[in-house]
Amino acid sequence: MRLIFILVSILTLISCQSTSPGDLNESSSKLYAEGNYSAAEVASRKALAAAEVDFGSQSEEVAAVLINLGVILKDKAEYGKAEKVYLEALKILKLRNDTSNKDMAYLYNNIADIYVAMNRGDDARSYYLKALTYFRTLGGIELAVSLNNIAELEIYSDSYSTAESYLEEAADIIATESAPDHAYINNYILLY
Repeated sequence: MRLIFILVSILTLISCQSTSPGDLNESSSKLYAEGNYSAAEVASRKALAAAEVDFGSQSEEVAAVLINLGVILKDKAEYGKAEKVYLEALKILKLRNDTSNKDMAYLYNNIADIYVAMNRGDDARSYYLKALTYFRTLGGIELAVSLNNIAELEIYSDSYSTAESYLEEAADIIATESAPDHAYINNYILLY
């Protein structure tokens, strides 16, 4: 009898767990924050399937889950897979004309980061510049970080004068918004 009670209790707990896309995506985020990337990926893929059923494959909810999945895959160094899901999210957002500045800026930046990791400098530059366009409308430290990202790519490409102009602009922003010993100002100093 006790065994039946335990089984019924376990089945009740399992059936009470939410399988909504939002709850699954939240679970994925929690697992990711704990460093459990494999479990986070599984939860994210379940969230993606649930979001596609509940909202349709071209919904903003699906795009949000794809972006989160891309972050997980990027951190697992699965760059080809991350690229694929990021580009799918980008396609959805463009189709929906849902191109809010901050979301697009970070998505373009994440895609560029993938290309840097894949040693695809020209593609990375293209996406960093797209991100920069959006970050310019946001301003502040986020703009400085975007400028720094492009500058680092230019440094690795031996385009020092181009890097210098981006770093000067980033340093000016950080000098007015942050402490003078900020890491991005230090990149400017390292250029010399």
